[in-house]
Amino acid sequence: MKSTFRIRNSAVRECRLAVVCMLLILLPSGCLASSIVGRVINRSRNQPSAGDVVILYSVDRTMYEMARTKSSQDGTFRFDTSGNFPYLVAVFHQKVFYHTRTLRGVEPVEVPVYDTAQRINGIRHESNTLFVRPQADAVNVTEFFVISNQSNPPRTMAGVNTFNFMLPGGAVMDSTVIQPPATLPLRINATPCGPGNHYYVDYPIRPGITRLRAVYHLKQPETAWITLPRRHVAESVALLIPESLQLETGTAGVWERRSAQSGLARYVTTGAPTAGSLAFRFSAGASHTGTGGAEAASLASTNLQSGLAQAPTSQPVRGSAPSRRRPVLPNHLLITFFTSLALMAMIAVGGNLYAHRLRGRGKRS
Repeated sequence: MKSTFRIRNSAVRECRLAVVCMLLILLPSGCLASSIVGRVINRSRNQPSAGDVVILYSVDRTMYEMARTKSSQDGTFRFDTSGNFPYLVAVFHQKVFYHTRTLRGVEPVEVPVYDTAQRINGIRHESNTLFVRPQADAVNVTEFFVISNQSNPPRTMAGVNTFNFMLPGGAVMDSTVIQPPATLPLRINATPCGPGNHYYVDYPIRPGITRLRAVYHLKQPETAWITLPRRHVAESVALLIPESLQLETGTAGVWERRSAQSGLARYVTTGAPTAGSLAFRFSAGASHTGTGGAEAASLASTNLQSGLAQAPTSQPVRGSAPSRRRPVLPNHLLITFFTSLALMAMIAVGGNLYAHRLRGRGKRS
């Protein structure tokens, strides 16, 4: 009887060992012991940042949360999951959202964060670029604002009215998109304030270069004057129009034609012009449907969007952690998982049959 018991236990141990060996062979190396690890660094103080919420997102056509944790005392964090899929790591520090670019693999990740302040020195409105597309009864404008944060030590300006701008008289706002430094763009709302098409945004201005895109239209004929408000003017202003258009300026010598490329004429002005000097219109008789006009509009739209891509709709909202979503495993991991379960079941059944036969032989003996 004892001999039969020993034989049966030996068979069970052999079956368990076989199951473990099969799993080690079948599971991909990324599923065995790989983890996504990294550290949160406060660049305002050049020291680790502890206690920040750290979130792992899987990135496909949209973003969804896979896991979250908090940075430890030395700023480190760890996600026990394979990095064999596109992902990014997000950190909430002092109610501001920071995240990495889209990554793949399990190399150590470093996420810089910054202290915040409502007002800081070193914020500059460096340049404006306007892409103007006249129609018969309206003028469509896509305008890019370049904002530089060169604060020392580097800090993020957060709060109400972090950046304000003015649109030409009669402009109707269509949409606003912002792109923080070295990250993805996202849609935001620009809030009107006061007369004269004055708007502000309360999105954090992080250290580095932030780009803001405003799309608006003017309900006026293409031959009407367009005057840029003085408060709206940056250190440098560029105007892009199809070459088929004839540009007329309010003051001679303010707009200088610099180049023409892909059917677009580029006019530039620098310095701080006097009030009302940045005025322009398109001369009567100029046709925006002339040779190359439509192609120029298409090319300009493509070129300008290359630096400010379509904004994702699933970006987390500033100041609040995104809602948790159910983790979704990559397809190859799901296939491996279910295949392993099936093989485990087959091996278990085979082991039971083997043990049953051994038990039968023990009884006969």
